[in-house]
Amino acid sequence: MNSMVNTTNHDDALEAARLAALSSFNILDTPAEEAFDRITRMASELFDTPLAMISLIDASRQWFKSKVGPVSSETPRSISFCNHTIQGDTVMVVPDALRDPRFASSPLVNDDPRIRFYAGAPLRLASGLRLGAMCICDTRPRELSEREQRRLAVIAQIVVDEMELRVKGAQLEEARATAVAAARVKSDFVANVSHELRTPLTSIIGFAGILKATGELGARERHYVERIYDSSQSLLALINDVLDFSRLESGRLKLERSDVDLKDFVEGLVRQFRVLATEKGLKLEHVIEPDVPQMWFLEKQATKQILTNLVANAIKFTEDGHVRLEIALVNGRLTFKVCDSGIGISEDQLERVFERFERGDSSTARKYSGTGLGLAISKQLADQMGATLTVSSVVGSGTTFTLSVPEVPRSELGS
Repeated sequence: MNSMVNTTNHDDALEAARLAALSSFNILDTPAEEAFDRITRMASELFDTPLAMISLIDASRQWFKSKVGPVSSETPRSISFCNHTIQGDTVMVVPDALRDPRFASSPLVNDDPRIRFYAGAPLRLASGLRLGAMCICDTRPRELSEREQRRLAVIAQIVVDEMELRVKGAQLEEARATAVAAARVKSDFVANVSHELRTPLTSIIGFAGILKATGELGARERHYVERIYDSSQSLLALINDVLDFSRLESGRLKLERSDVDLKDFVEGLVRQFRVLATEKGLKLEHVIEPDVPQMWFLEKQATKQILTNLVANAIKFTEDGHVRLEIALVNGRLTFKVCDSGIGISEDQLERVFERFERGDSSTARKYSGTGLGLAISKQLADQMGATLTVSSVVGSGTTFTLSVPEVPRSELGS
């Protein structure tokens, strides 16, 4: 008696585990999917049967995830062939259902679809739990060789692999959505904090500028004020870089095109760096080739931000010589080159120059302050514009950054 009870309890536990595993796949009553339909079509053609099904067995029914042939989408579990298949690990073959006492009186045999031949391979998980079967059926009696049975078992394993892949895909999508949501929260936090920091910092810079302009400070006090002013400017640049990078990552930095007068645009850009270059004793110049058109349909703000960063870097890393901005038309693309005679960039650093927080080797990082975000931001902006940003350099001789902007068809005006 105890043995019978233990056996019943064991069977109940296995069935509960099996149903839980089936439920975890979230596949019951889902729409048709081509990945599974391809498998049933392949099985039908391979074994030359009019019926092929991927059957899943829940507590009370047999439900077909995919089927070939005129069969309903589900049947009661009690009359299904596949309910017998999941009781074992091997392929179950019924050569003639009318001669098999288990199925001779079944409505599946005596009524449509009038199954006479059945073969099913269990859909077996690595845990040993069997969720259903890959089955083929015919309306006439027939046999299935051992070789064909092995093939059917392989197809059943393909079904299991596809089911597991489906779950992993859903998990990856959920993880991606979670990551996107987390990134959005992070971006919102960075944007809010950056805004709150910029407001008082702008006031500090303003008051420090006023103090610098007065003639009432002693040499020591003026030195302190200049330190405050310069440090505040550096901190503001850092905050702006972090904010821009956050906006780019979240996709919230929108670019707008407009007609830009290139001569005015370039002269205004160079003008803002004239004093800084003069203070370092550098020659700052620009050249616009004669074939460059006066107007260009351009993402003005993004282009200005990229070139501002490139020119600022060129001045920062050049102690003697020149910084030059060249504008030319190359193969129908508007090309900006920022060339300097500065310290240059080594070959191994060139490979990482557009990575976030990349600041060269330790000696360079110590000597030249910066966030390491400027070039990463510039590269992302260029990509978003459909432009290319490249670099070439020789250590000790200088560096050239090239921004190549494609011509935008006028049909895209306002897009």
